[in-house]
Amino acid sequence: MKAPNNLLETTFENLAIYDPLTMQNDDMTESPGIYFWFNRHLWKTKKKIKIEYIGKAVASGGLKRRIMKEHLRPGFLQPASKPLSKKEKFQRENPIFDDKRGDCTDRSSLRRTIGEKEKLKADQTVPFIKKNFLLKVMLLSAAVDSDRNAMKSKIEKLESDYIRYYNPTYNQKA
Repeated sequence: MKAPNNLLETTFENLAIYDPLTMQNDDMTESPGIYFWFNRHLWKTKKKIKIEYIGKAVASGGLKRRIMKEHLRPGFLQPASKPLSKKEKFQRENPIFDDKRGDCTDRSSLRRTIGEKEKLKADQTVPFIKKNFLLKVMLLSAAVDSDRNAMKSKIEKLESDYIRYYNPTYNQKA
């Protein structure tokens, strides 16, 4: 399969890389885009570049909200009573306790998938991401129509094409 066309006509390798161990909230933009989580250990050894997860940020707050406030914020939880897919049973059966909400699971789909595949509770998924992943982001605001629905549709299509092409570990349901 041919690699998906990038809306910015930028080569994938030229995208900035972020380390979640040292990232600050202000490091990330509020622009919409697509993000790629890489295996940190393989990247550092240059043996192989392995994309572990591909996601999109199209809602208000863009990449900053999606990455910093959802994937990397330990408090982004939901009550364990909220229905999860049958494939996400590990966290449902092993919730963590939050003083304000009681028993909780991860609210981020990435974190729930990591929890299921790695058998991690909700309080263990953010440290897992920080220890094992590096991040690249593809900004898409300059390349799409001013029509928000058209932009969202283009980003969703591009994300889907990248997922089909790279087949990332954590985009595959457990």
